[in-house]
Amino acid sequence: MREHKFRAWDKKLGGWLDLHSLLIDCNGRVIGYADDAGNNFRTLDCIELVEYTGLQDKNGKEIYEGDIIRHQLNNAGIEKNKTFAISSVIFVRGAFTVDYNPKILIWGLGYNCTEDGQLGHVEVIGNIWENKELLND
Repeated sequence: MREHKFRAWDKKLGGWLDLHSLLIDCNGRVIGYADDAGNNFRTLDCIELVEYTGLQDKNGKEIYEGDIIRHQLNNAGIEKNKTFAISSVIFVRGAFTVDYNPKILIWGLGYNCTEDGQLGHVEVIGNIWENKELLND
């Protein structure tokens, strides 16, 4: 069973929250969170909740939804003479992948990972909230 971890971006304050616990309803939906010792539960409307992919980049850094990564391109021939790209991590159709081209899902994020979930061809360089400018390159 994979490890389920989350982090939360505060939309109003523009920073990461220290999540203590999540409130899950009987249907398995996350409906709230506690950002301190578990005493103050709040709704999800003011945060962006993102999930850990279960993978680490080549430096051992955990990869989450919304992270911006520098990754090796496969041999799909999408762009000639380009071996690396910068993309954001998304969850679509039941898998974590990269949003390299909105029309094409190049590969699942776990492609070519080691047994401990490390990706030697991927490096986390930021996230879509703090470093959106990285996606403009």
